[in-house]
Amino acid sequence: VVQNYRVATRFSSCQLASTMRSRLAQALASMAGRAPRAPRVPWALTLHGRTMADDLHWMQEPSGQEQLRQYLHAENKYFERALPVDKTVRRIQDELQAVAQRLASTRDAPVVLNGFQYYTDFKGNSQRDCRQDLATGATQVILDRGELANKLGSSVHITPLKISPDATKAMYGVDARGSGRFDLHIVDIAAGWKKPIMTVPNVCNMEWAACSAAILYTRFDAKLRPASLHACPLGGAEALVRHEPDDDVLLDISRTKDGRYLCVNCNTKDSSEVFLLDASQPFAAPRLVQERGPFSYFVEHRGGQLYIATNADGAVNYQIVRAPVDRPGKQYWQPFVPHSSETKIEDVEYFAEHCVVYCRKEGLQHIRAIPYDEPKNYRTLELPEGAVLEPQPNPEFGVARLLYATSAPSTSLGMHSWDLTSGASEQLSAAGVNLAHVVVSERVLATAKDGTKIPITLTRSRKATGSPASVLAIAYGAYGVNCEPRFKDWIVPLLTRGWTIAHCHVRGGAEGGWAWYTAGRGLRKENSLTDLEACLDHLVAAGIAAPDRICGYGISAGGLLLAAVCNRRPTLFAGLLLKVPFVDVLASMTDPELPLTVQERAEWGDPLANPESFDAIAAYSPVQNVRAQAYPAILATASMHDEHVPPWQPAKYVARLRERATGSRPVLLRTDDAGHYGRDAAMHVPREVAFLLQAVAGQGASD
Repeated sequence: VVQNYRVATRFSSCQLASTMRSRLAQALASMAGRAPRAPRVPWALTLHGRTMADDLHWMQEPSGQEQLRQYLHAENKYFERALPVDKTVRRIQDELQAVAQRLASTRDAPVVLNGFQYYTDFKGNSQRDCRQDLATGATQVILDRGELANKLGSSVHITPLKISPDATKAMYGVDARGSGRFDLHIVDIAAGWKKPIMTVPNVCNMEWAACSAAILYTRFDAKLRPASLHACPLGGAEALVRHEPDDDVLLDISRTKDGRYLCVNCNTKDSSEVFLLDASQPFAAPRLVQERGPFSYFVEHRGGQLYIATNADGAVNYQIVRAPVDRPGKQYWQPFVPHSSETKIEDVEYFAEHCVVYCRKEGLQHIRAIPYDEPKNYRTLELPEGAVLEPQPNPEFGVARLLYATSAPSTSLGMHSWDLTSGASEQLSAAGVNLAHVVVSERVLATAKDGTKIPITLTRSRKATGSPASVLAIAYGAYGVNCEPRFKDWIVPLLTRGWTIAHCHVRGGAEGGWAWYTAGRGLRKENSLTDLEACLDHLVAAGIAAPDRICGYGISAGGLLLAAVCNRRPTLFAGLLLKVPFVDVLASMTDPELPLTVQERAEWGDPLANPESFDAIAAYSPVQNVRAQAYPAILATASMHDEHVPPWQPAKYVARLRERATGSRPVLLRTDDAGHYGRDAAMHVPREVAFLLQAVAGQGASD
């Protein structure tokens, strides 16, 4: 099948490039200020007796990349004309700057570790990672993130610091484009961050050895898979610890919280294999915990016992077991926190005397503090109504205090502390932005096509309660990732203008547990789409949304969901804002040469090998299902260096809309010089908010 694919996609590079130059020049020359029109080059792939014709396939061919860049440049110029920086955009920008100033007044809770207090210092527009010696009171700047970001650009992503066990050094990753590939920097704290000890390129994640003189890190292969684990003495030559030849497996390195072991995690979507390394012997051979089986597991250590969170033996919502470190295999696993069909274990934090478990029941979060010697005698911390838990760093093993934060759509991050022994909770810092006096949140239930109740979290003006309003529907529905109704600064201008924000918790996420996720992936992806339709129908039927004033917002796989539903029922929406949307699922999953295609088969299916998967994906993949019908206003974004959702995906989607859509609503594409995780430039967000306002008002440029 792979060979057939390669034959089907084999072009003469010179011929394709020549054809594309000619057709692109003609297309761009004829636009005369109108929306760009992408050239067409015939291409087809036949699998399982089905033929997939795609005359835009040139966009994903290596020989077509220069022409694709020219086309995206033309789309950017059209975007600038269609959505200029006008008074509305500048007013929204001023509002967002005011929100940013209020957020800057909120300080993270300091973290205490090994005799130092670590904190973030905000000075003007700069953000600095600092620490104070608790014995002497002396302070040090470890890293000036603001200065580094000014040097590298707005798309830069800098990881949190990892401090060495002896507290003399720090390491952090720098991703200049937001691609997910990091350059690892190790610095001597006394010497300063501008003079790194060493730099390692193409790193995924990293950990310290116990001696503080060596590091371990995973590196990416050509297909963006963390495939190899290396150990390296500072300033020395790296040694390969492990290489994973299986394209399904992703490597990860972590350190147990007590610092005793390093865990080499070899994960697929549905299985795990973990190896232990003594943290004091980073160059030794790793020792297997449990060979791979049809389940996942994650390992921690305390007092000679391994604590293992696993979904083995039908524990789909996870359970926690424990076993002696010298007999770690599954036959020795003993129950610690049993599985519950009603409560999902989402994460675990280990302390010397308590195991802290982050749980979700009926879509709502809570925290449990479980003593190791009396696991049935646990404490529970319930969150305030409407609050979303935001776990915080808790690196110190020997304390009995949990730092955590909460937010809500109307309320920015507030820091809290929970005493694990007494159960007392303390607020450490108030939210910088709090609209709770003018905004109310509530949960309602929509009924899906199969009768399943789908939760929707609504946030709306107290004055607008009971009357139809403009609505922004936010959804994701993939990978078991929850669509959390947390605070987002860019929705404040919408809330203050009377909009309702609706977070739709469709299947494919994991708000309802693991079964909620599996009911919306692979051959059951249809459930995600019909769930979202049910949510939107409910909002209109209940008088919450005005039928012609719903906009949709989706990122990546969330963009797929919104675009797929829009193809089926475009009249549900006044506008769509799709950020780096994964809209050509069929082309991606039938191209084994693309990064991550193999790993993604567990999520979407394998259309190369399975006709049923091919048909299922072809039925909803947005690019293949654009029809001759009126569409709402649509703004899609792309990132030039995105390896997760390459820019040809949004480009093909917009080109198809331009070809087939009737009506006069604007269809816009904006491409940044960044990666999948790149940050938006200063004026992008206010323009996106302005686009949503215009979509509802029926304004904006026409194609």
